[in-house]
Amino acid sequence: MRIYINIIVFLSIFPLQAISQSSYDAINKIDAFYQDKQYYTALNRCRDILTKCCEDPDDECWITNYMKEVYRFKGLCEYEIYKRELKIDRIRNAVESLRESYKLYEDPEVLYLYGYLTAYENIILKNYLDLDGLIDTWAGILELYGLNGWVVDHSLTSKIISFIKLCEHYNRKIPSQNYSGSFARFMIVSAYNLLDNSKLDTAQKAFLISIRKKYILTN
Repeated sequence: MRIYINIIVFLSIFPLQAISQSSYDAINKIDAFYQDKQYYTALNRCRDILTKCCEDPDDECWITNYMKEVYRFKGLCEYEIYKRELKIDRIRNAVESLRESYKLYEDPEVLYLYGYLTAYENIILKNYLDLDGLIDTWAGILELYGLNGWVVDHSLTSKIISFIKLCEHYNRKIPSQNYSGSFARFMIVSAYNLLDNSKLDTAQKAFLISIRKKYILTN
């Protein structure tokens, strides 16, 4: 199974609460390692911060917008390392880290990633009756859509197409008369409608044409 998503990360630590220069620098260094694909190094930096906050917490360990970035990068690194190692524990760790990040600061980008990887883990485990991942992924998409002024830009288009492919995997594995299969099909149609008037490249247009034939015209 290969339905990986390519995650483009933008450093989003514009704090609602002030943090020290050293903490800001720490996040920037983690970001630099991540962008340079040094995922193990970035992951170890995140772990070091979390260990310190567990054993000897200082004031900044309680700053949510700082810690949510630490958990977010930890989750993203675990996912990228999973793609190299294909060990299920990496996906579980990624899901747990992104859950912690979202709990600290309800970032819709994190909700999308958390939902996607939760659904991805369910696919690996063949747990197709668990729809929570699909629901959270879609919720993240809709929140991002609203924050973007109800416009589907290039970044959101990529997320929606990845979501459709995820739902297709559920739909292929579950009979359409089953509730989970029907729900996955409904999500595909909903996502297709969101993209209907968007600017698409040639490959994206071809993909949507195939989706229309399979799921829209057959309804």
